[in-house]
Amino acid sequence: MGKFIGIILVFVLVLSVTVVPVFAESTESNYLYEDKFIEYYVGDHTAWSYREEYYHYEGEQIDWILIRGTLGEGALSKMCYLKFDDFVFTSPSICGPFDMKYAVYDVKEDMFVDLVDGYDELWQYKGLIDVLRGFERNIFLGDADLNRELTVLDATSIQMDLAGLKPLWDRYTDQRGVSGRFSDFDNDGVLSILDATGIQLKLARLD
Repeated sequence: MGKFIGIILVFVLVLSVTVVPVFAESTESNYLYEDKFIEYYVGDHTAWSYREEYYHYEGEQIDWILIRGTLGEGALSKMCYLKFDDFVFTSPSICGPFDMKYAVYDVKEDMFVDLVDGYDELWQYKGLIDVLRGFERNIFLGDADLNRELTVLDATSIQMDLAGLKPLWDRYTDQRGVSGRFSDFDNDGVLSILDATGIQLKLARLD
């Protein structure tokens, strides 16, 4: 009897520490709310695309989704940027309705939030910035040579730029009109030896 009770207690303990995943990709469909996109944006357009990229759960319910949506058949044009604290989100521009193809669908409020137009609202969606940070196309601040890797060569490139030996071509203006330099590792708006030092410390795991 005692052994049986012990098994029950262990079972209850396991249940009590089970954690629901914060992020998940659908195993059934990437089009759960496609009808909402059609209702709000498609209209008379004959060419459009829609896909749900990431799902965020509050308990067992989806509370927001990162979606990708386009209208029309326009070709890709310039690369667009959206700056965050330690990285720049990148995406090629294409026909609307969203500035950089991506938006958040707020399930509870039944609305789409454009990453650019709704930039100041993005932080209310728990975990969204981390999801955006994980995109392969992103450029992390400090990446002076723009190869999407942070290496000692980036620190060297910054030092050479500061010494006037080899200027960097790393300036950008994002979709909100915010200008900066990809090599500005500490995000203080000024390129200095501190950026090169910060990269070296990070690579040495001393930061």
